[in-house]
Amino acid sequence: MNSKIRGFTLIELMLTVIVAAILLSVAIPSFRTFIQNNQLTTATNQFVTALNLTRSEAVKRGRSVRISALSPSGSNEWGGGFMVWIDENGDGTYDASDDQQLRRWDALDGNMTVDSNNGRTLFIYDGDGVVNAGDTVDVCDSGRSGETGRRLAIDVTGRISISDDSYSGCS
Repeated sequence: MNSKIRGFTLIELMLTVIVAAILLSVAIPSFRTFIQNNQLTTATNQFVTALNLTRSEAVKRGRSVRISALSPSGSNEWGGGFMVWIDENGDGTYDASDDQQLRRWDALDGNMTVDSNNGRTLFIYDGDGVVNAGDTVDVCDSGRSGETGRRLAIDVTGRISISDDSYSGCS
């Protein structure tokens, strides 16, 4: 019988640690970019979902439905959150006691900004699905160098189109 204990030598263990460190140094930056891209996609999808909900509710109900920014600021009108609602009393402003809130989205996570190129903080969809004004909206990740984003084009028919993932017009 061979009673020799088998195991790893110190050199083998050191080589394993070095290889693992090299692999991690390559993988971690890629993983960070992966997470940032997913955050951008999520922010874009939330805003598109809200616009589509507004349009579909307007068509379903046969009346005007609004989507408005909750806390607009200069170049981030929609990043502070948004709400889909029905102006029951017809005064043009949301009143919790009189108007019907359909859905609310809180402020976007991270460094996401949602900027209307025309400074709009309200879209009104009519019962036929047409929006009161077309616009272009930029969803941007301002936390990245070489800022990355997506551009949404909302035309007056209410249709939304999204630019490809490589939009870099964020400022």
